[in-house]
Amino acid sequence: MKNSKFKIVLLVTEKSWYVLSLLEMLSSEKKNEVLLLLKKNDSRNSISSINNNIKGIGILPTLKKLLRRLPVQFKFLKYKSKIIKIKSFSEVKKIHNVDISIAYNTGILGYKAYNHPVYGTICAHPALLPKGRGIAGSDQSILNNDPVGVTIFKIGSGVDTGDIFFQQEININKLYSYSDLRESLSNLSLILTIKSINAIKNGGKPYKQEAIFPYVKLDLFERKKAMKLWKEVFDRNKRHLI
Repeated sequence: MKNSKFKIVLLVTEKSWYVLSLLEMLSSEKKNEVLLLLKKNDSRNSISSINNNIKGIGILPTLKKLLRRLPVQFKFLKYKSKIIKIKSFSEVKKIHNVDISIAYNTGILGYKAYNHPVYGTICAHPALLPKGRGIAGSDQSILNNDPVGVTIFKIGSGVDTGDIFFQQEININKLYSYSDLRESLSNLSLILTIKSINAIKNGGKPYKQEAIFPYVKLDLFERKKAMKLWKEVFDRNKRHLI
């Protein structure tokens, strides 16, 4: 007999603020049963690792990063019973009666993994699909002078081509640093993910993407150009504060 609770599985590679917040908010709903499948992070597929590498390394950035993660690590002890360490995301198939999965920073998932839950697997993408497919969607947006935002979509056979639940633009005129950008993307991703879960529970259906734009993987030159453009945006916004 199917579990009466709505079973949600988080597929993740790191214990980030976003993951912690999702786990905490979803677990606070008594009708939810939430499990977190934690796979060792692979830097080749990690968007956060790419962002960190671009910012550079040093004693101060490293110290800030450690201090920021400490409360996250302590809070995760509260959910220890809900965390399962895995070697491959295909292990989600071993969990019975999964209603929905949420993928975060997983790289490309296999069909049997993302299609295992009753309602499939959803993912937050830092761009307004169908534009901005691929890694560094927000950087693609600034390079192409497109609106910046977040899309929650259902994972399918194509990369970032699945049906869309919700998407929303971010007002970049209120951003003053790259940290502000990342925080805005994370906050909006969290809000729209929870909104998508609630919609799925209430029988809501996603809509198909209007077009399929090319998958893009920015090279180092393009990433540096994007960072320069972002700096121009941040500097302009700071000047308007004076």
